[in-house]
Amino acid sequence: QITVVVVLAGDISATATVSSATADPDLSNNTDSLVVGTGAIPVPALGQWSLLLLALLSLGIGLQAMRRD
Repeated sequence: QITVVVVLAGDISATATVSSATADPDLSNNTDSLVVGTGAIPVPALGQWSLLLLALLSLGIGLQAMRRD
């Protein structure tokens, strides 16, 4: 079992090769490749309360700027 942690969206390519000290009559099946596409990585976003706080802070900064003029 192989576990892969994905940090970027895109394709992951894996190649495995086997060998043996014993003679192999079919050398064409000693290598295999696999390409797996990964989905988009979710981007963390602000929660509802954080957005409300950001809006209030923006309002406060805007009011301060208007008072100075």
